Order: sequence, then C-alpha cells, then structure tokens
Amino acid sequence: MQKFISAVAVPPVSQEFIDHITKAFRPYEVKAGFDRDELMQSTGEQKVIEWIRHHALQGRTVTGEASALRDTRTNTGALVKFGE
Repeated sequence: MQKFISAVAVPPVSQEFIDHITKAFRPYEVKAGFDRDELMQSTGEQKVIEWIRHHALQGRTVTGEASALRDTRTNTGALVKFGE
C-alpha cells in the first residue's frame, strides 16, 4: 500500500530558508570518473528542495518570521441570511 507525502500540509517557510538549503546542497557536478552514489544522493537532495519549494504554501514563501503568516485564502462559501 502506497502512502503519498503530497497530502502533508507543509508549514510556511521563508525564502531565506529556501536560499540556505539551496546553497548548502549544491547540485553534483558530473565529471569524468564521477561517483555514481554521490550523484544519486545529490539528485535526491535536489528533489527534496524542489518538493519543499513547491509544496510550501503551493509555491509561495514568506519573508521574515514564518509564524507571522496569516491565512490569505479566500472563503469560497456562500453567505446565507435567514429571515429577519
């Protein structure tokens, strides 16, 4: 039975965090005689960074303190007024 991680709600992350992990985990530079295991590890790291970037608020990131984020989604429900 497969479990999909895409259903997980990713907490807000800052652009600074994305920049930091992008600098910390650089893509592996393939050269003659490269190490396949290091390439595979780097590829996995890049996939995780991209996943975080994409799923953190559906591609949106925050600046500053992530805890200061407020919900900006619009309410799609209808307003109903019953009797007077």
